[in-house]
Amino acid sequence: MSSPSSGHGFIGHPVKQCVNPQKRPAWHELSVSEKMEYIRAVNCLPTKPSYIHPNSTVYDDFTWLHIVDGDQIHFAAANLPWHRWHLHLYEAALQRECGFKGVLPYWDWELDNEGTKESDFFNPVHGFGGNSLNTDMYEFNEQNIPLFDDKHCIKDGPFAWLQPQWTGAIEEGPTFWPHCLTRRYSEQFIKPGIAKLLALTDYEEFNLKVEDLHTWLAQALMGEYLTLQASNDPTFFPHLAKIDQIWWRWQQLENQRNLWSYNGQARRSTPNKASLDDIMIFHAYPGMQRDVIRARDVMSTKTDLLCYTY
Repeated sequence: MSSPSSGHGFIGHPVKQCVNPQKRPAWHELSVSEKMEYIRAVNCLPTKPSYIHPNSTVYDDFTWLHIVDGDQIHFAAANLPWHRWHLHLYEAALQRECGFKGVLPYWDWELDNEGTKESDFFNPVHGFGGNSLNTDMYEFNEQNIPLFDDKHCIKDGPFAWLQPQWTGAIEEGPTFWPHCLTRRYSEQFIKPGIAKLLALTDYEEFNLKVEDLHTWLAQALMGEYLTLQASNDPTFFPHLAKIDQIWWRWQQLENQRNLWSYNGQARRSTPNKASLDDIMIFHAYPGMQRDVIRARDVMSTKTDLLCYTY
């Protein structure tokens, strides 16, 4: 299905269909060696100096972006295309900064019938394992932001060494606050139903229902997921890729009926209606491609801009 208008991708660069789109795999489809290579690349990003803050890292740059720009795109039409581009830039950083030769995987929690503690996704060696030993709830400050102290530091797994640099909630902005990576598994692992979501025909309704998928995981893992700093947790990007996969599936239904479906409130702070020509607000920095990206540029994943499928 072609675009509803001529449009173009990067300014001055017409979008072309990619010839050999890469297929993003589910985590459980990877071999152990492929899983370990992905973990190696993720653990490499915190060793690379930030393009934004002199005392931070490339890994933390993506949380800074999610806090600063996510404040406007969550609960608005830009949510899905903005996060699709965020994922693309993260994958590109793994490849550019850390020599990752693979493709960004997604966590297919639809097939994960076990609780968080039993899930292979959280394997302590070749997964994202690790939980705090403390089962107490988090304490919150006057701005209702969790106080991330060493009570909830994860104690094992390949990411137990991480020291995320940023915290931040909606309308609060980023705060430079180095802390340990925190989680507090819920005993419940109640996955949201996807069939009803895929049956929706209106983008605005679909998009707002997708926001519930973030709420679900926040209740399951807590920790960094309790605020906009969710991308501090390495599980965030495979989870986000799963959400992107669900959007992609919705777009493919009935001969790509929903491919160019895009409506609702453009951004959270504006009454303006969404348009495919809306610019994706992104605080670019030298490590990123700096061209203007519009919503229409990332509606299809099978272009030379993104070039992937599921």
